[in-house]
Amino acid sequence: MARGRSLGVALTLACIGCVEWFPERPALGPRTDADGAQLDAGREAGLDSDATTDARPPADAAIDRGQDPQLDFYPNPGPDAAGPRVDQGMGTDGAACGPERCNGLDDDCDGATDEDSDERALCVAGRARCSAEGFTVCEGGVQVCNVQPLPSEPEACNGIDDDCDGVVDNGGCEEIVCAEGMRGPPCNGCPAGTVIPVDAVSGDWVCIPAGVFTLGSPADESGRADAEGPQVLVRITRPFLMQVHEVTQAQWQDIIGSFPPYHQQCDRAGDAHDRCPVERINWFGAVAYLNERSRAEGLEPCYVAEQCGQRPPENRRCQRVARVPDCSGYRLPTEAEWEYAARGGTATRFWSGDADADLERVGWCSPDGLGTHPACRLPAEGAGHPWGLCDMHGNVGEWVESWYGEYPAPPADGGSLPNPTGPEDGERRGVRGGYFEALPASCRSAARSGAPPEVRDEYTGFRAVRTVPQP
Repeated sequence: MARGRSLGVALTLACIGCVEWFPERPALGPRTDADGAQLDAGREAGLDSDATTDARPPADAAIDRGQDPQLDFYPNPGPDAAGPRVDQGMGTDGAACGPERCNGLDDDCDGATDEDSDERALCVAGRARCSAEGFTVCEGGVQVCNVQPLPSEPEACNGIDDDCDGVVDNGGCEEIVCAEGMRGPPCNGCPAGTVIPVDAVSGDWVCIPAGVFTLGSPADESGRADAEGPQVLVRITRPFLMQVHEVTQAQWQDIIGSFPPYHQQCDRAGDAHDRCPVERINWFGAVAYLNERSRAEGLEPCYVAEQCGQRPPENRRCQRVARVPDCSGYRLPTEAEWEYAARGGTATRFWSGDADADLERVGWCSPDGLGTHPACRLPAEGAGHPWGLCDMHGNVGEWVESWYGEYPAPPADGGSLPNPTGPEDGERRGVRGGYFEALPASCRSAARSGAPPEVRDEYTGFRAVRTVPQP
Protein backbone atom coordinates (compact mmCIF):
# COMPACT_ATOMS: atom_id res chain seq x y z
CA MET A 1 0.00 0.00 0.00
CA ALA A 2 1.17 3.52 -0.60
CA ARG A 3 2.70 4.48 2.73
CA GLY A 4 1.56 7.76 4.21
CA ARG A 5 -1.50 7.98 2.02
CA SER A 6 -4.41 9.38 3.99
CA LEU A 7 -7.38 7.13 3.54
CA GLY A 8 -9.56 8.06 6.43
CA VAL A 9 -11.98 10.47 7.84
CA ALA A 10 -13.39 8.39 10.61
CA LEU A 11 -17.04 7.64 10.88
CA THR A 12 -18.77 8.72 14.04
CA LEU A 13 -18.55 5.47 15.91
CA ALA A 14 -21.46 3.62 17.33
CA CYS A 15 -21.65 1.65 20.45
CA ILE A 16 -24.60 -0.55 20.29
CA GLY A 17 -24.85 -2.92 23.18
CA CYS A 18 -24.09 -6.54 23.59
CA VAL A 19 -25.39 -9.44 25.63
CA GLU A 20 -23.16 -11.79 27.55
CA TRP A 21 -22.58 -14.73 25.23
CA PHE A 22 -20.28 -16.97 27.06
CA PRO A 23 -21.21 -19.54 29.71
CA GLU A 24 -18.28 -21.14 31.47
CA ARG A 25 -16.49 -23.92 29.61
CA PRO A 26 -13.87 -26.39 30.85
CA ALA A 27 -10.25 -25.26 30.64
CA LEU A 28 -8.12 -26.64 27.85
CA GLY A 29 -5.05 -26.92 30.05
CA PRO A 30 -2.69 -24.68 31.99
CA ARG A 31 -1.77 -21.45 30.28
CA THR A 32 0.47 -18.65 31.33
CA ASP A 33 0.33 -15.01 30.71
CA ALA A 34 3.26 -12.80 29.73
CA ASP A 35 4.35 -12.59 33.39
CA GLY A 36 4.52 -16.41 33.68
CA ALA A 37 1.49 -16.78 35.94
CA GLN A 38 -0.89 -19.69 35.29
CA LEU A 39 -4.22 -18.54 33.91
CA ASP A 40 -7.49 -20.37 34.34
CA ALA A 41 -10.13 -17.79 35.29
CA GLY A 42 -13.52 -17.69 33.56
CA ARG A 43 -15.36 -14.68 32.19
CA GLU A 44 -17.90 -14.83 34.97
CA ALA A 45 -15.28 -14.74 37.74
CA GLY A 46 -15.89 -11.09 38.58
CA LEU A 47 -12.69 -9.74 37.05
CA ASP A 48 -11.70 -6.77 39.17
CA SER A 49 -8.63 -4.71 38.32
CA ASP A 50 -6.29 -7.12 40.09
CA ALA A 51 -7.88 -10.37 38.92
CA THR A 52 -6.51 -12.67 36.25
CA THR A 53 -7.87 -11.48 32.93
CA ASP A 54 -7.16 -14.46 30.71
CA ALA A 55 -10.55 -16.19 30.54
CA ARG A 56 -12.43 -18.66 28.37
CA PRO A 57 -15.77 -17.57 26.90
CA PRO A 58 -18.89 -19.57 27.50
CA ALA A 59 -20.74 -21.90 25.25
CA ASP A 60 -23.78 -20.05 24.07
CA ALA A 61 -21.66 -17.28 22.71
CA ALA A 62 -22.60 -15.83 19.39
CA ILE A 63 -19.82 -16.01 16.91
CA ASP A 64 -19.79 -15.60 13.28
CA ARG A 65 -17.62 -17.02 10.50
CA GLY A 66 -17.80 -15.65 7.02
CA GLN A 67 -16.35 -16.86 3.77
CA ASP A 68 -13.52 -16.69 1.39
CA PRO A 69 -14.21 -14.13 -1.35
CA GLN A 70 -12.73 -16.33 -4.08
CA LEU A 71 -15.67 -16.90 -6.35
CA ASP A 72 -15.74 -18.78 -9.63
CA PHE A 73 -17.60 -16.94 -12.37
CA TYR A 74 -18.12 -18.56 -15.75
CA PRO A 75 -20.32 -17.69 -18.72
CA ASN A 76 -23.66 -19.47 -18.67
CA PRO A 77 -23.73 -22.33 -21.21
CA GLY A 78 -26.08 -21.86 -24.11
CA PRO A 79 -29.00 -24.16 -24.86
CA ASP A 80 -26.87 -26.19 -27.28
CA ALA A 81 -24.43 -27.49 -24.69
CA ALA A 82 -23.11 -30.14 -27.07
CA GLY A 83 -21.65 -27.47 -29.36
CA PRO A 84 -22.51 -24.56 -31.64
CA ARG A 85 -25.00 -25.00 -34.46
CA VAL A 86 -25.06 -23.37 -37.87
CA ASP A 87 -28.56 -23.66 -39.29
CA GLN A 88 -30.08 -21.47 -42.05
CA GLY A 89 -29.16 -18.09 -40.64
CA MET A 90 -30.12 -18.88 -37.06
CA GLY A 91 -27.76 -18.70 -34.06
CA THR A 92 -27.56 -21.32 -31.33
CA ASP A 93 -30.11 -19.39 -29.30
CA GLY A 94 -32.67 -19.63 -32.08
CA ALA A 95 -32.29 -15.94 -32.99
CA ALA A 96 -31.17 -14.53 -36.31
CA CYS A 97 -27.41 -14.36 -36.89
CA GLY A 98 -25.75 -11.18 -35.66
CA PRO A 99 -22.53 -9.84 -34.10
CA GLU A 100 -20.72 -12.22 -31.79
CA ARG A 101 -21.38 -11.55 -28.09
CA CYS A 102 -19.96 -12.91 -24.86
CA ASN A 103 -22.83 -15.23 -23.97
CA GLY A 104 -21.64 -18.77 -24.69
CA LEU A 105 -23.56 -18.81 -28.03
CA ASP A 106 -22.59 -18.76 -31.69
CA ASP A 107 -24.33 -15.47 -32.45
CA ASP A 108 -22.70 -14.89 -35.86
CA CYS A 109 -23.36 -18.48 -37.05
CA ASP A 110 -19.76 -19.16 -38.06
CA GLY A 111 -19.45 -22.41 -36.13
CA ALA A 112 -17.42 -20.90 -33.28
CA THR A 113 -18.62 -19.49 -29.97
CA ASP A 114 -17.39 -16.17 -28.59
CA GLU A 115 -14.22 -16.23 -30.59
CA ASP A 116 -13.75 -12.62 -31.58
CA SER A 117 -14.97 -10.36 -28.77
CA ASP A 118 -11.78 -9.14 -27.12
CA GLU A 119 -13.09 -6.25 -25.02
CA ARG A 120 -10.85 -6.60 -22.02
CA ALA A 121 -11.19 -2.96 -20.98
CA LEU A 122 -14.76 -3.66 -19.87
CA CYS A 123 -13.41 -5.56 -16.91
CA VAL A 124 -12.86 -2.33 -15.02
CA ALA A 125 -16.57 -2.75 -14.27
CA GLY A 126 -15.71 -5.36 -11.65
CA ARG A 127 -13.13 -7.72 -10.26
CA ALA A 128 -12.70 -10.58 -12.68
CA ARG A 129 -11.38 -14.10 -12.97
CA CYS A 130 -10.38 -16.00 -16.07
CA SER A 131 -11.94 -19.33 -16.87
CA ALA A 132 -10.06 -22.25 -18.37
CA GLU A 133 -11.56 -21.34 -21.74
CA GLY A 134 -10.01 -17.88 -21.68
CA PHE A 135 -13.16 -15.96 -20.82
CA THR A 136 -12.92 -13.18 -18.28
CA VAL A 137 -16.12 -12.71 -16.31
CA CYS A 138 -16.59 -9.55 -14.31
CA GLU A 139 -18.51 -9.55 -11.06
CA GLY A 140 -20.14 -6.29 -12.07
CA GLY A 141 -22.35 -8.25 -14.45
CA VAL A 142 -20.19 -7.79 -17.55
CA GLN A 143 -18.88 -10.89 -19.31
CA VAL A 144 -15.81 -10.29 -21.43
CA CYS A 145 -14.55 -12.84 -23.93
CA ASN A 146 -10.79 -12.88 -24.27
CA VAL A 147 -8.90 -14.76 -26.94
CA GLN A 148 -6.71 -17.33 -25.21
CA PRO A 149 -3.84 -17.13 -24.51
CA LEU A 150 -3.09 -13.47 -23.75
CA PRO A 151 0.71 -13.30 -23.60
CA SER A 152 0.73 -9.56 -24.35
CA GLU A 153 -1.19 -8.70 -21.14
CA PRO A 154 1.07 -8.80 -18.07
CA GLU A 155 -0.46 -8.79 -14.61
CA ALA A 156 -1.47 -5.30 -13.53
CA CYS A 157 -2.58 -3.97 -10.17
CA ASN A 158 -6.27 -3.56 -11.02
CA GLY A 159 -8.18 -6.32 -9.23
CA ILE A 160 -8.28 -8.41 -12.45
CA ASP A 161 -6.48 -11.62 -13.37
CA ASP A 162 -4.91 -10.05 -16.48
CA ASP A 163 -2.67 -12.96 -17.38
CA CYS A 164 -5.34 -15.60 -16.69
CA ASP A 165 -3.13 -17.63 -14.36
CA GLY A 166 -5.85 -17.92 -11.74
CA VAL A 167 -4.27 -15.33 -9.41
CA VAL A 168 -5.39 -11.73 -9.13
CA ASP A 169 -2.68 -9.07 -8.83
CA ASN A 170 0.20 -11.47 -8.31
CA GLY A 171 2.76 -9.02 -9.63
CA GLY A 172 3.56 -7.49 -6.23
CA CYS A 173 1.14 -4.59 -6.53
CA GLU A 174 0.52 -2.51 -3.42
CA GLU A 175 -2.91 -1.06 -4.07
CA ILE A 176 -6.02 -1.14 -6.22
CA VAL A 177 -7.59 2.13 -7.32
CA CYS A 178 -11.31 1.69 -7.81
CA ALA A 179 -12.93 2.87 -11.01
CA GLU A 180 -16.52 3.97 -11.49
CA GLY A 181 -18.93 1.05 -11.57
CA MET A 182 -16.70 -1.62 -9.98
CA ARG A 183 -19.53 -3.43 -8.17
CA GLY A 184 -17.89 -6.65 -7.00
CA PRO A 185 -15.13 -7.15 -4.42
CA PRO A 186 -12.86 -5.47 -3.58
CA CYS A 187 -14.44 -2.14 -4.61
CA ASN A 188 -18.11 -3.05 -4.06
CA GLY A 189 -19.37 0.13 -5.68
CA CYS A 190 -17.31 2.47 -3.49
CA PRO A 191 -16.43 5.89 -4.96
CA ALA A 192 -14.05 6.02 -7.92
CA GLY A 193 -10.54 6.74 -6.72
CA THR A 194 -10.88 4.70 -3.52
CA VAL A 195 -7.48 3.14 -2.83
CA ILE A 196 -7.47 -0.43 -1.50
CA PRO A 197 -4.22 -1.87 -0.08
CA VAL A 198 -2.99 -5.20 -1.45
CA ASP A 199 0.23 -6.56 0.04
CA ALA A 200 1.55 -9.32 2.24
CA VAL A 201 1.93 -7.11 5.32
CA SER A 202 -1.43 -5.37 5.41
CA GLY A 203 -3.37 -8.33 4.05
CA ASP A 204 -6.30 -8.23 1.68
CA TRP A 205 -8.89 -5.49 2.06
CA VAL A 206 -12.29 -4.64 0.63
CA CYS A 207 -14.26 -1.43 0.56
CA ILE A 208 -17.57 -1.49 2.41
CA PRO A 209 -19.91 1.00 0.66
CA ALA A 210 -22.12 3.50 2.43
CA GLY A 211 -25.72 2.38 2.78
CA VAL A 212 -28.77 1.66 4.94
CA PHE A 213 -29.59 -1.53 6.82
CA THR A 214 -31.72 -2.76 9.71
CA LEU A 215 -29.66 -3.26 12.85
CA GLY A 216 -30.70 -6.12 15.12
CA SER A 217 -33.01 -9.09 14.62
CA PRO A 218 -36.80 -9.45 14.26
CA ALA A 219 -38.72 -10.78 17.25
CA ASP A 220 -39.46 -14.09 15.50
CA GLU A 221 -35.89 -14.90 14.45
CA SER A 222 -34.77 -18.31 15.68
CA GLY A 223 -32.17 -18.02 18.44
CA ARG A 224 -32.81 -14.33 19.01
CA ALA A 225 -31.81 -12.62 22.29
CA ASP A 226 -33.64 -9.64 23.77
CA ALA A 227 -30.58 -7.41 23.45
CA GLU A 228 -30.84 -7.64 19.64
CA GLY A 229 -33.77 -5.25 19.61
CA PRO A 230 -35.65 -3.19 19.08
CA GLN A 231 -34.57 -3.15 15.47
CA VAL A 232 -33.54 0.24 14.14
CA LEU A 233 -32.91 1.46 10.60
CA VAL A 234 -29.29 2.63 10.45
CA ARG A 235 -27.54 4.65 7.78
CA ILE A 236 -23.78 4.24 7.31
CA THR A 237 -22.94 7.54 5.67
CA ARG A 238 -19.30 6.93 4.76
CA PRO A 239 -17.61 3.95 3.09
CA PHE A 240 -14.80 2.25 4.98
CA LEU A 241 -12.10 -0.29 4.28
CA MET A 242 -12.26 -3.59 6.18
CA GLN A 243 -9.63 -6.29 6.35
CA VAL A 244 -10.93 -9.41 4.62
CA HIS A 245 -10.00 -11.61 7.56
CA GLU A 246 -9.19 -11.29 11.24
CA VAL A 247 -5.71 -10.03 12.18
CA THR A 248 -3.39 -13.02 11.93
CA GLN A 249 -0.67 -14.25 14.24
CA ALA A 250 1.97 -13.26 11.67
CA GLN A 251 0.58 -9.75 11.40
CA TRP A 252 0.55 -9.32 15.17
CA GLN A 253 4.09 -10.63 15.52
CA ASP A 254 5.32 -8.41 12.68
CA ILE A 255 4.13 -5.26 14.47
CA ILE A 256 4.29 -6.12 18.19
CA GLY A 257 6.92 -8.87 18.30
CA SER A 258 5.28 -11.03 20.99
CA PHE A 259 3.46 -14.31 20.36
CA PRO A 260 0.48 -14.66 22.75
CA PRO A 261 -2.03 -17.00 20.99
CA TYR A 262 -3.20 -20.26 22.52
CA HIS A 263 -4.01 -21.87 19.14
CA GLN A 264 -0.52 -21.47 17.72
CA GLN A 265 -0.80 -24.25 15.13
CA CYS A 266 -4.38 -24.13 13.94
CA ASP A 267 -3.80 -25.49 10.43
CA ARG A 268 -4.52 -29.21 10.63
CA ALA A 269 -4.37 -29.65 6.86
CA GLY A 270 -1.02 -27.99 6.20
CA ASP A 271 1.43 -25.48 7.57
CA ALA A 272 -0.39 -22.15 7.13
CA HIS A 273 -0.03 -21.39 10.84
CA ASP A 274 1.00 -17.80 10.17
CA ARG A 275 -2.53 -17.23 8.86
CA CYS A 276 -4.19 -18.40 12.08
CA PRO A 277 -6.10 -15.57 13.76
CA VAL A 278 -4.33 -14.02 16.71
CA GLU A 279 -6.24 -14.42 20.00
CA ARG A 280 -5.63 -13.90 23.74
CA ILE A 281 -5.55 -10.17 22.99
CA ASN A 282 -7.62 -7.89 25.19
CA TRP A 283 -9.39 -4.79 23.87
CA PHE A 284 -6.57 -2.48 24.94
CA GLY A 285 -4.11 -4.78 23.17
CA ALA A 286 -6.10 -4.52 19.94
CA VAL A 287 -5.94 -0.73 20.22
CA ALA A 288 -2.18 -0.87 20.87
CA TYR A 289 -1.63 -3.00 17.76
CA LEU A 290 -3.72 -0.73 15.55
CA ASN A 291 -1.85 2.39 16.73
CA GLU A 292 1.56 0.76 16.20
CA ARG A 293 0.55 -0.46 12.76
CA SER A 294 -0.57 3.05 11.84
CA ARG A 295 2.77 4.51 12.98
CA ALA A 296 4.72 1.84 11.09
CA GLU A 297 2.98 2.90 7.87
CA GLY A 298 3.23 6.64 8.42
CA LEU A 299 -0.45 7.07 9.25
CA GLU A 300 -2.05 9.01 12.05
CA PRO A 301 -2.89 6.73 15.01
CA CYS A 302 -6.61 6.61 15.73
CA TYR A 303 -6.45 6.25 19.53
CA VAL A 304 -5.06 8.25 22.45
CA ALA A 305 -4.46 5.88 25.35
CA GLU A 306 -3.55 7.19 28.80
CA GLN A 307 -2.04 5.58 31.91
CA CYS A 308 -1.52 2.17 30.38
CA GLY A 309 1.24 0.92 32.68
CA GLN A 310 4.04 -1.44 31.74
CA ARG A 311 2.14 -4.61 30.88
CA PRO A 312 2.80 -6.33 27.54
CA PRO A 313 0.58 -4.98 24.73
CA GLU A 314 -1.64 -8.09 24.57
CA ASN A 315 -2.51 -7.71 28.27
CA ARG A 316 -2.49 -3.94 28.54
CA ARG A 317 -4.81 -1.95 30.78
CA CYS A 318 -5.39 1.76 30.27
CA GLN A 319 -7.31 4.26 32.36
CA ARG A 320 -8.69 6.10 29.34
CA VAL A 321 -8.84 5.57 25.57
CA ALA A 322 -10.28 8.11 23.14
CA ARG A 323 -10.51 8.00 19.37
CA VAL A 324 -9.00 10.76 17.28
CA PRO A 325 -11.61 12.30 14.92
CA ASP A 326 -10.83 12.04 11.20
CA CYS A 327 -7.83 9.78 11.77
CA SER A 328 -6.16 8.23 8.73
CA GLY A 329 -4.88 5.12 10.49
CA TYR A 330 -6.27 1.76 11.55
CA ARG A 331 -9.10 1.30 14.03
CA LEU A 332 -11.73 -1.16 15.22
CA PRO A 333 -15.16 -1.12 13.55
CA THR A 334 -18.13 0.15 15.48
CA GLU A 335 -20.76 -2.43 16.29
CA ALA A 336 -23.07 -0.96 13.65
CA GLU A 337 -20.31 -1.06 11.03
CA TRP A 338 -19.49 -4.65 11.94
CA GLU A 339 -23.06 -5.93 11.54
CA TYR A 340 -23.57 -3.92 8.36
CA ALA A 341 -20.45 -5.47 6.83
CA ALA A 342 -21.27 -8.98 8.10
CA ARG A 343 -24.71 -8.89 6.51
CA GLY A 344 -23.36 -7.74 3.15
CA GLY A 345 -26.79 -6.50 2.10
CA THR A 346 -28.67 -9.54 3.46
CA ALA A 347 -31.36 -9.67 6.16
CA THR A 348 -31.20 -13.39 7.00
CA ARG A 349 -29.87 -15.09 10.17
CA PHE A 350 -26.54 -15.66 8.44
CA TRP A 351 -25.36 -13.86 5.33
CA SER A 352 -25.68 -17.22 3.57
CA GLY A 353 -29.32 -17.88 4.56
CA ASP A 354 -31.65 -18.70 7.47
CA ALA A 355 -31.06 -22.41 8.04
CA ASP A 356 -28.35 -23.91 10.22
CA ALA A 357 -27.21 -25.76 7.09
CA ASP A 358 -26.53 -22.36 5.51
CA LEU A 359 -24.16 -21.61 8.36
CA GLU A 360 -22.37 -24.92 7.90
CA ARG A 361 -21.43 -23.89 4.35
CA VAL A 362 -19.75 -20.68 5.42
CA GLY A 363 -19.12 -20.70 9.17
CA TRP A 364 -16.61 -22.15 11.60
CA CYS A 365 -19.02 -22.60 14.50
CA SER A 366 -19.76 -25.89 16.25
CA PRO A 367 -20.09 -27.14 19.84
CA ASP A 368 -17.61 -29.81 18.74
CA GLY A 369 -15.19 -27.21 17.40
CA LEU A 370 -11.53 -28.19 17.37
CA GLY A 371 -10.11 -24.70 17.64
CA THR A 372 -9.42 -21.90 15.20
CA HIS A 373 -8.45 -22.33 11.56
CA PRO A 374 -6.38 -20.27 9.09
CA ALA A 375 -7.93 -17.12 7.68
CA CYS A 376 -10.30 -17.65 4.74
CA ARG A 377 -10.19 -21.45 4.93
CA LEU A 378 -13.49 -22.34 3.28
CA PRO A 379 -15.32 -25.41 4.50
CA ALA A 380 -17.18 -25.50 1.17
CA GLU A 381 -16.07 -24.28 -2.22
CA GLY A 382 -17.86 -21.44 -3.97
CA ALA A 383 -19.53 -19.89 -0.92
CA GLY A 384 -18.42 -16.28 -1.07
CA HIS A 385 -19.52 -13.36 1.06
CA PRO A 386 -21.30 -10.65 -1.03
CA TRP A 387 -18.62 -8.08 -0.18
CA GLY A 388 -15.67 -10.47 -0.14
CA LEU A 389 -15.19 -10.95 3.63
CA CYS A 390 -14.07 -14.14 5.41
CA ASP A 391 -14.83 -15.57 8.85
CA MET A 392 -17.71 -13.28 9.74
CA HIS A 393 -19.48 -16.31 11.25
CA GLY A 394 -17.11 -17.97 13.69
CA ASN A 395 -13.41 -18.78 13.98
CA VAL A 396 -12.79 -16.16 16.70
CA GLY A 397 -15.01 -13.49 18.17
CA GLU A 398 -14.02 -9.95 17.22
CA TRP A 399 -13.63 -6.90 19.45
CA VAL A 400 -15.48 -3.82 18.20
CA GLU A 401 -14.85 -0.25 19.27
CA SER A 402 -18.29 0.37 20.75
CA TRP A 403 -19.19 0.06 24.38
CA TYR A 404 -21.63 -2.73 25.17
CA GLY A 405 -25.08 -1.26 25.79
CA GLU A 406 -28.66 -0.98 24.65
CA TYR A 407 -29.53 -0.19 21.07
CA PRO A 408 -30.57 3.41 20.38
CA ALA A 409 -34.26 4.18 20.04
CA PRO A 410 -35.56 4.40 16.45
CA PRO A 411 -36.08 7.98 15.23
CA ALA A 412 -39.52 9.38 16.05
CA ASP A 413 -40.11 10.25 12.40
CA GLY A 414 -39.50 6.65 11.31
CA GLY A 415 -36.38 7.56 9.37
CA SER A 416 -32.88 6.11 9.59
CA LEU A 417 -30.35 6.78 12.34
CA PRO A 418 -27.00 7.95 10.93
CA ASN A 419 -23.87 6.32 12.35
CA PRO A 420 -25.21 5.55 15.84
CA THR A 421 -22.66 5.95 18.62
CA GLY A 422 -24.35 4.12 21.52
CA PRO A 423 -23.41 4.69 25.18
CA GLU A 424 -20.63 7.15 25.96
CA ASP A 425 -19.08 4.72 28.44
CA GLY A 426 -19.67 1.36 30.06
CA GLU A 427 -18.08 -1.65 31.69
CA ARG A 428 -17.81 -3.91 28.65
CA ARG A 429 -16.74 -3.52 25.05
CA GLY A 430 -18.61 -5.23 22.24
CA VAL A 431 -17.55 -8.59 20.83
CA ARG A 432 -19.05 -9.83 17.58
CA GLY A 433 -18.95 -12.73 15.17
CA GLY A 434 -19.14 -15.88 17.28
CA TYR A 435 -16.35 -18.37 17.73
CA PHE A 436 -15.35 -21.90 16.80
CA GLU A 437 -17.22 -23.65 19.64
CA ALA A 438 -20.40 -21.56 19.47
CA LEU A 439 -23.88 -22.88 18.76
CA PRO A 440 -25.51 -21.82 15.46
CA ALA A 441 -27.87 -19.42 17.26
CA SER A 442 -24.82 -17.61 18.62
CA CYS A 443 -23.23 -17.28 15.19
CA ARG A 444 -25.99 -15.18 13.59
CA SER A 445 -25.27 -11.80 12.04
CA ALA A 446 -27.30 -10.07 14.77
CA ALA A 447 -25.88 -12.02 17.75
CA ARG A 448 -24.08 -9.82 20.28
CA SER A 449 -21.79 -10.05 23.27
CA GLY A 450 -19.67 -7.91 25.52
CA ALA A 451 -16.64 -8.38 27.77
CA PRO A 452 -14.53 -6.19 30.07
CA PRO A 453 -11.79 -4.61 27.96
CA GLU A 454 -9.03 -6.10 30.13
CA VAL A 455 -10.19 -9.69 29.48
CA ARG A 456 -8.29 -11.85 27.01
CA ASP A 457 -9.02 -15.42 25.99
CA GLU A 458 -8.39 -17.92 23.23
CA TYR A 459 -11.79 -17.22 21.69
CA THR A 460 -11.45 -13.53 20.86
CA GLY A 461 -9.43 -11.63 18.26
CA PHE A 462 -10.17 -8.61 16.08
CA ARG A 463 -10.03 -7.18 12.56
CA ALA A 464 -8.99 -3.74 11.36
CA VAL A 465 -10.84 -1.05 9.43
CA ARG A 466 -9.97 2.36 7.99
CA THR A 467 -12.33 5.13 6.94
CA VAL A 468 -12.39 6.08 3.25
CA PRO A 469 -11.67 9.82 2.87
CA GLN A 470 -14.29 12.08 1.39
CA PRO A 471 -13.51 13.16 -2.20
